Amino acid sequence: MLELKRRQSQLRSSLPTRLNKSTPKMVVSWRPRSITVDRGTRGFGLSLIYRGLDKYEQKDTGIFVARVVKDGQAEKYGVRENDKIVSINAKTPRNVDDAVNVIKSAGPQRTSQSDFLRQQAEYQRQQQQQKQLEEEEEHRRKQMLYEEEELRRKQMHYEEEKRSNRMKEQVREMIDNNELRPKSPGRYIMETRKSTENITKIVESIPKSSNKYKSTQSLHELGLDNYPNPDMPESSRLTRKEEKMSLQNLNNRLASYIDRVRQLQNENNKLSHQIKTVEEYQSKELCNVKDLYDKQTEELKEALDTMNKQYNQLKVGAEGLLEENQDLKDKLRKKENDYKNSMNHVSSLEDQIRSLTNKLSEEVTERKKIADELQDVLPELDSLRDRLADAKRHLDEEQLKKANLENQCSRLEEDLKFKLQLLEKELMEVKTRKEIEITEMDSKLQDEYEDRLQKALEELREVYDKQMAQSREDFAKLYDNRVRDLQTSLSEERGSNASGVQELKESKTRIETLISKVSDLEGFNLNLNQKISDLSQAMDDIKSTHRAQMNAKDSEIKRLLDELSNQLKEYQNLQDIKVALDMEIAVFRSLIEVEEDRLGLGGKGRSRRGSINNNS
Repeated sequence: MLELKRRQSQLRSSLPTRLNKSTPKMVVSWRPRSITVDRGTRGFGLSLIYRGLDKYEQKDTGIFVARVVKDGQAEKYGVRENDKIVSINAKTPRNVDDAVNVIKSAGPQRTSQSDFLRQQAEYQRQQQQQKQLEEEEEHRRKQMLYEEEELRRKQMHYEEEKRSNRMKEQVREMIDNNELRPKSPGRYIMETRKSTENITKIVESIPKSSNKYKSTQSLHELGLDNYPNPDMPESSRLTRKEEKMSLQNLNNRLASYIDRVRQLQNENNKLSHQIKTVEEYQSKELCNVKDLYDKQTEELKEALDTMNKQYNQLKVGAEGLLEENQDLKDKLRKKENDYKNSMNHVSSLEDQIRSLTNKLSEEVTERKKIADELQDVLPELDSLRDRLADAKRHLDEEQLKKANLENQCSRLEEDLKFKLQLLEKELMEVKTRKEIEITEMDSKLQDEYEDRLQKALEELREVYDKQMAQSREDFAKLYDNRVRDLQTSLSEERGSNASGVQELKESKTRIETLISKVSDLEGFNLNLNQKISDLSQAMDDIKSTHRAQMNAKDSEIKRLLDELSNQLKEYQNLQDIKVALDMEIAVFRSLIEVEEDRLGLGGKGRSRRGSINNNS
């Protein structure tokens, strides 16, 4: 007790001196930091702002981080709002546009290394130190309280031992005194009553907190209502029948306790069986839902493919009709212009005829020559029109092939997404299997799963790359053949007639449009490759999340094992309580045997008691 009081006084005296420290002054400073941010699928996840001298001081001007997207790449790598940007990729931007151009000029790089100046208060660091000191002080205080509790527990244990020793000495003295006295028949009743009262007082003097383990059940539930005061006959004559009844009472109480333990075990088995049936039902339901979902997705994919084909055919037909309508309008406009020009020319010719009648014959001959030339040009014009129709037809076919290629690309993307979903489902199935088979987990299974996942990803990438390369080669071959045919046709028609120059220009414009479409397709191909890389990055993220989930599952397993150990401890406590009760019953039996020896009922009583216990 003296040591306990001394430690309490030390704790009270040390706490004020440690906690009454003066708070430090806040010193604000800019600290440089270099941060490398990887570009995600949605960019870097931040917005910039320029602060000028119109609203801020010289030291607070420059390019700052205005906003950081929550859960974005910038927040992930430690970028905060109001960070001042000094340089990006070893270049110092002058304004926000310059900073954006520097980021864009990085090209295919997916990282951006930036130098920041962060306004950090020295007060925060000192506050953290103060918090650490307070935590250490709290830890010391808890340690001292724990030591005080240990001392108090030891002292109580020492007092309990002293009390139990005193009780044993009193019982021993009582037995010795009873054995030394002469055993007269008239004093048997008084001695029996006194011994019973002394035993009752000794047992009642033991405090209720002396037992280390406390049961959650009452003595009434265990069948020990009158413990530790058994039903003793008031008369001095203890018959064998009464002894048998008392022993049967003790055995009945013990049997009720054993029945209670068995009842709890049966309830535990029933609960475990119910949990197992629920888990089996859930697994069956998941399998049924999965099959139904797969069937519906296949039907929807087939319907979507047919709709896309019909849409592309209708689209190509509509575009062809629009182009034909536009060509007819252009031809009509040209004919109207020719008609107007011819009418003007006729009026001028009539004037010339009135004035130049002598040159009529020459004009007639010239007109005949022009008619002959027109007759020569008309078949060539028809052939050119036929070639133009063929070129349009080929262009429609190329557009159809382009639409089919786009559908193939979209189908490949959908297949890739579907396979990703399947992989996610496989991850969930592996997760459920890990939950069910906790005891059979091994690092080898995780390695095999990661290898299988990596192989599946590589196979998907190879199949996708092969399909893209094949489609690219087919389109390049078709484009080369088409350009070669157009070039040969243009070279044949180039020297035929002066009127074919306009057709040549139109074919050149079509070739330029085809080249632009090819460049657009190449850009689309680059975008697809970028999507492939983004998908690979997403798969890596999925792997990292899977590992995090596995770690969380390991922690959950550890928690369950801790709960199991706690339940085992509780069961051990119940066993200790049972042993303590058995010991108390044995002590009670030994006291009864001592009283029987004192009363002269030694050998016969014991032998009959043993037979009663065996029968019970």
